[in-house]
Amino acid sequence: MADHKDAIVTEIGEHGSLVVFAAETGLRPCEWLALERRDVDRTTRRAYIEREHVEGVTKPYGKTKASRR
Repeated sequence: MADHKDAIVTEIGEHGSLVVFAAETGLRPCEWLALERRDVDRTTRRAYIEREHVEGVTKPYGKTKASRR
């Protein structure tokens, strides 16, 4: 699996770190597409998932309150 991920990172080039981030966190595409810089706390190494991006629209919430993580 790591070889496959590394191949994708190499092919994508400068955005390869996004592939690693998405793969290592298990985020859904609708979640990482909605991320903003303010959602990432580098000190605590956490990403706060509070929005989703679906069909070209970023919503300030998930489908349900329980889907926030």
